[in-house]
Amino acid sequence: MWYLPDLFDADPVFAAYLVGLILAGLATVVTAVVTTAMKVWVRLLSTLAGIALLGYGIYLYLFLPVEYIFFWYVVLLPVALLSQAIKLTLARRREAAETAETAGTAGTAAPEATASTGTATTASTGTASTASTGTATTAGTGAQAEADPPGITSGR
Repeated sequence: MWYLPDLFDADPVFAAYLVGLILAGLATVVTAVVTTAMKVWVRLLSTLAGIALLGYGIYLYLFLPVEYIFFWYVVLLPVALLSQAIKLTLARRREAAETAETAGTAGTAAPEATASTGTATTASTGTASTASTGTATTAGTGAQAEADPPGITSGR
């Protein structure tokens, strides 16, 4: 087993690859475990890939084999995984904000039309009728009708 500074002196490319493997493995595992926006099977595969990267890096460090395989593209795995996780997280937050905004505006669609005396509703005929509860129904034109106070009917 070598100390890492000595390994950088002996073979700087191998040492950089070794550090890259270990950091890529750690970053992949952490990203897969922390991010909840990804599907479970993607998180599981990412965790397994991160453990494999970490294990291969530790194997290379401990045993320093004569022959080893360079997989430079595996260092890009955490970058791809992190970008996907950020994209999915932002999309989920955007959907949650839109849902909250839609739910918040659905209950307050016409605050002026709802009063303690009644509720205004639009229909398609353009005529108004007032019930004993003070609810006015109008429309066709898309205009909101004002609710008449209880006991007062208008000829609208």
